[in-house]
Amino acid sequence: VVGGPEDPETKSKREAADRAAAGIGAGGAAGPSPDQEKCSCIYEGENINTDVTAPGATLCLGLMYLKTRNKSVSSRLALPDTHFLLDCVRPDLLLLRVVARSMILWDDIEPTSLWIEDQIPVIIRRSFDRMVKKAENTAGFAGLASFAALHMQTSQDHPPSRTANTSGGSNAVDFIDAEMQGRAKSVSEDEAKSGDLPPPGDGETEEDVDVDRQAIRQAHAHIVAGACFGMGLRYAGSGNEQAASAIMERVEHFIRLRDESDAISVALRPERPILEMCLCCAAVSLAIVMAGTGDVHVLKLLRAIRWRC
Repeated sequence: VVGGPEDPETKSKREAADRAAAGIGAGGAAGPSPDQEKCSCIYEGENINTDVTAPGATLCLGLMYLKTRNKSVSSRLALPDTHFLLDCVRPDLLLLRVVARSMILWDDIEPTSLWIEDQIPVIIRRSFDRMVKKAENTAGFAGLASFAALHMQTSQDHPPSRTANTSGGSNAVDFIDAEMQGRAKSVSEDEAKSGDLPPPGDGETEEDVDVDRQAIRQAHAHIVAGACFGMGLRYAGSGNEQAASAIMERVEHFIRLRDESDAISVALRPERPILEMCLCCAAVSLAIVMAGTGDVHVLKLLRAIRWRC
C-alpha cells in the first residue's frame, strides 16, 4: 500500500537503502545490503520515488489540461530527442507521455499513419529506419523499399505463419546486431532525402552511432502503441475508417514482429512481454475506434491475435 504510517519493516528497508547509499552494508561493512529491495512508498527518506509517482502524474497532467492545446504543458511531456536523454526515461513512461500529450493536443490528432510517425522523435526514427535497412541488407533484401511494405496476408484462406520456431531468438538478435555494427556504412544526405530519412544531426558523423539497439526497439514499440491509444481515444466509437486503417497497420506490424521468424522481424523485435503489451494496447485502440460497429474484419483480426497455433 502506498502511503500511510511507516511500519517497522518499511523503516528497516529505508535504513538499509540509506546505508547502501552511504556505502555501508547491513553488518557495518562497506557495500550494499544483499536484501535491499525496491520500495513501493512515495517517500524514500528525503527523496521521492518517481517510479511510483511518474505514471499517475503523467496521466493526471493530461487529464487536467484535456483538450486545452496548452503548448507550455505539452512541452513538459516532450519525448527525449537524444540517445542520452532516452536512457534517462523508462520505455513504458514514453507510452504514457504520448497518451497525455494526445489528450492535451486533442484537436491536433489526425487519423493517419503519418501522425503516428510524427510522434516518434527524429533520433529514434532515424536509428530504427537504419536498423531496418541494415537488416534488409543482412538478410539479402537490398531491393526492398521498407519493412512496412511487406504484405501480411490476413485472409482466412492464407493465414500468417504462426508455427515458426522462435527459440534462440536472442542469439539471432545478437548476431544481426553484430552484422549491423560490422557493416556500418555511411548514409549520405541524398540517400536520406530519397528514403525519407533525416540527415545526421549536429555532432553526429555519417557513420552509424554506437547506440543501444534494444533501447531503440523498446522506445519505438511503446511510442507507437501510445500514439495508437491516443488516436483511439480521439475517435472512440466513431468508426472512422482512416483511424481504424492507421491503427490496424500498426497492429499488423506488431503481429509480424511477434509471429514471423525472418531476419528483419528478429532484428526489430523487442522483448516478448513488451511486444505483447504494445500489441494488446494497439488492439484495444482499434476496438475503441470500432466499438459498436460489428466490423467483421476487425473481429477476425482480434481473433487471430488471440488464437495462435
